Amino acid sequence: MTLFTSDNRKNLQNNLFSQLCFCIFCALFGAVYECFSHEVYSGFMIYAFAVPLVLAVLPLAWILWRDRGSLPVLQARRLWNYGVITLTVGSLFMGVLEIYGTTNRLAAAYPAAGALLLGAAIAVQACAKQGGKNGKDADGGEADRRALLPAGSCCAMRQDIIKEEPDRRALLPAGFDGLEEDFAAADTNP
Repeated sequence: MTLFTSDNRKNLQNNLFSQLCFCIFCALFGAVYECFSHEVYSGFMIYAFAVPLVLAVLPLAWILWRDRGSLPVLQARRLWNYGVITLTVGSLFMGVLEIYGTTNRLAAAYPAAGALLLGAAIAVQACAKQGGKNGKDADGGEADRRALLPAGSCCAMRQDIIKEEPDRRALLPAGFDGLEEDFAAADTNP
């Protein structure tokens, strides 16, 4: 468990560094773009760096600083990062349109998609807290291993589970050749 938590913490630190680099890139991109915009400025372009700063860098720094056991799950982090990137690209896109003096009705898709991704990240994290994360159920006990098996996983891993509990034969997809002998061997060898 400690190794997993330290790996998760290391991934969060890498994510923080990546988001900080993305934030700096957006600030530099906005500054360079404003230099060549012929004295036309856009708040969307100038403050595009604030989106990853406020929505990614500061929350990640706070999570790492408070040093408690509850870290966001991988799927929630990915969805959150996709939402931050979508909102940032949308801000840059709106800045480009504003500088050129044009509009586009598709620009409204960026805030909507970004908000949807952020909401999905919050929902995934809430479900992970309630429904069991990292193989643990809500009470902290082991979750049912049937729910953790991916559909196309290796047959050897499934054979190990069958050896532990032979009644789990129903988990195997139909059409596996030669498994009847494995079932018989698993039933005879405790």
